This record gives sequence, structure tokens and C-alpha cells, in this order.
Amino acid sequence: MEEIPSTSGCRTAMSQHAGTRAQRHAALPLTVLAFSMIAVTLVALSSCSRSMIEPRRTSVLVIPLRMGLAKDNGASPWYGELAIGGSSATYGNSERQLFKFIMDTGTGSTWVTSKECDTGPCRRHRRYDPQRSGTHVWIDRQVRASELGPWGKFQYKVGQDTWHFWAVNPQQGDQDQKLYSMPGMRFLEAVTLIDGQNQDGTANSNWDDLVQDGSLAFPSENAGSPSTQVLDLLLQQGLLDQKLMSYWTSPELNRGEVILGGFNERRYDPASLRYYPVNRDITSVDNASELWSVRLVEIRVGDAQVALPSAGAALALDTGSSRFKGDPDIIDDIVRLITDNGARPQHVQDPALLDAYPDLTIVLADEDGGRNDYTLSAGEYFQAFPDGWQLAFHGLQPTENSSTAGLLLAGSIFLDHYYAVFDYETNPVQIGIADRVDPSSLIR
Repeated sequence: MEEIPSTSGCRTAMSQHAGTRAQRHAALPLTVLAFSMIAVTLVALSSCSRSMIEPRRTSVLVIPLRMGLAKDNGASPWYGELAIGGSSATYGNSERQLFKFIMDTGTGSTWVTSKECDTGPCRRHRRYDPQRSGTHVWIDRQVRASELGPWGKFQYKVGQDTWHFWAVNPQQGDQDQKLYSMPGMRFLEAVTLIDGQNQDGTANSNWDDLVQDGSLAFPSENAGSPSTQVLDLLLQQGLLDQKLMSYWTSPELNRGEVILGGFNERRYDPASLRYYPVNRDITSVDNASELWSVRLVEIRVGDAQVALPSAGAALALDTGSSRFKGDPDIIDDIVRLITDNGARPQHVQDPALLDAYPDLTIVLADEDGGRNDYTLSAGEYFQAFPDGWQLAFHGLQPTENSSTAGLLLAGSIFLDHYYAVFDYETNPVQIGIADRVDPSSLIR
């Protein structure tokens, strides 16, 4: 068993965040490593105060993540596998239906593609059939719509069923994954997937290109929403002690983890962990209550500063996205500085050309007033596709009822290089960000 050492003074007694991550770029073998779960002893911090508190052993569940093929649709390639359904008189005990889910901190909607949908985009995904489950009940059969802006939209009904997932419970000394069940999960059953539009007015293929069959939501709102129920249900069953989730991905190893109820200190540098309270008052985006948004102090491209709104700006960690996206003015200024007003291309086929591009630095102010830099090299903020490397920034235009002014969403292009904590235990809720350990040190 891999033992996680206990650390003390996890926040206020930490060394100043240095912002250097040279170790992260160590060369890794070209062989893609198969995922293997390692039993670990995880720690979580006392919920009364995260400062100067000894971590304590706690009940946690570790769900493995895998990386699908990166697509140019702005969605995260990472997914976890969960099943829905229970035994029925007609189909017997084998009717757990398996799906790929985004573990999504950028939405309040937990949903899955439904068997009722028979369009092309739906047929390209696994589809949930409520008739094959003996534990399914309808909550609301009226068809409603969920708008996703230019990306697309889906129509849905609301159902309830038992959800299942495979995880390691290190507190019980597990070496292998076990099956855990969550009766009474409510979710949206997508009966129609509707394509959005490209800037030229043509239909996009975002649904076709989506790796996953649905989304498991972890919004920042802490009460009153069925979408936070995954953690609530596990707490009610005594499987978790704390309402928090931490998130680690490694493209180098083609594996990741969602850790429910705790942390895995083998995946990050504890001395670099900083916490930021969620602030929903900075922007007026329509789903502000769901986003894990914190005050954004500064953005630098090389030594140049990106222009931010005088009213303030926010960074939101969105595990459901792949790119940086948000306020078109912020995005345009970042791209302008990165490309030197168009002198450097936004798409390259030779990765050696990325050495000529400047670093991107995001600056946040933590709860103790310290300014912390989070820096990405060009090789990290360009997204790799089969035909080359593409600059991973996308502007979100405002709508009639929503403004993206001052908002920058950071997807896997950022999260693949940092360890993130989404903590519901404090008031207000907060996120934690830490440097990942060098992925080559995790190779066995």
C-alpha cells in the first residue's frame, strides 16, 4: 500500500509559491501506460478551519479517469465510467447500463443521453433505456430545454434511478475497485441533442464529437440543488466524511482521478496548495451560481499585461471544458499578445516552433492576501490534434440574458497541469490549486 505522509500547517505555514515547474516537463517514455489503480491512504483537512490543522484520516472514494481522443469542440476529453439502473422483472439483474461521464464543475446539470433520442448525434453515444431498469421512476415527463449557447442545446425529461460506480476506498485498505451504489439519483434524460452553430452560420458537430455520453455535475452551489446530490448521497450513506472533491489528470500517463471526500498528496506538492473563496458577484453570466469562480488579479503574456475590466475579473475552473474561454475582449487580448499581433500563427504543425511563444501567467490573490502565479508554457496552452497544435482560447459572446464580461473559464488545458480541490465544507465554498508532482515520478 502506498502510504500518504501526514503534513501539518497545510496553508499558512507553507513556503511562498515559487511558480517554477521545470520538473513538470521532464521527458516521459513514449509508451502509453495502462491505467492501474494504486491503493493509497488519503488525507483530508478538518472542516472547521483549513489553516494550521493537522490532516486526519478520512473516508474517501477514488474514481479513475481516462482520456479520450481530443476533439476540437471545446469539451474535456476526460471521463469516468458510471452505470445506471437496477434489476427488473423483465430483464433480470444484469441491467446496469454503463456510460462515460464528464466530471463537470462547469454546470449544474447531471444528464445522460436517452434511448428516446434517435437522432444521429444520439446514436453515436451509449443511450440510457429507463424501461430496462426496475429502479427507474419519472420525476417530470414534460420536455424542457437546456441551452448551451452557440455550442448547442438538448431537450430532456427528469428521471430518478440508482447510479453505480467503481472506486477504491483506501480507508478500508482496498487494493481493487469495488462497486458503490447511489439510490435515488435524479438526473436529466436527454431526449434530443441539437447542434449549435459555427460563426459562419453552419451547424457544428459538437455532439457528434463529444467523447462522453453525459455529465456528472459538481456545481459550486452548496444546497438546494439536486445536482449536488452525488456527494450528499454518499455522505448520507457514511461513505464520505466531508463534502469536497479533488481532481487530478495527467495526459502524460493517460490517467486521472476524481477523489471524493479528500486528497491524494502523492499527486501534488502540499507546500504549493493555496485556497481561494468563490465569488459569484464579479460577473453576470447566467450560471454564476454554479461556477467555481474566484477573483482574477492579473494575466500576463510574457512580460505584457492583458487588459482586464475595471469592474473586476474572475477565473472559473471548469473540468467540463478543454480550452480557455470567456470574455471575448480578454480572449482577444491574450491571443493578440501571444501571437504578437498575428506575427506568430495560432496553428503550428511543428511543436519545435512553440519555443518562440511567450509563457502565459494567471495571478490570483489567496485568502491571506498573497499573490500567486500559475504559469503555462506554449506547449501547455496549445492543444494537440492529429493535424498539429492549436491555440486553445475561445471567446464566448454575450447573450440577451447573460454577459461573459470579466469571466475567464479554465478547462483541461489548465487543469492538466495543476491539482484542483473543490471544497463545499467552508462558507463561502472555495477552490484549492496546487502544483502537480512530476508525472514521471509516478511511473511504476
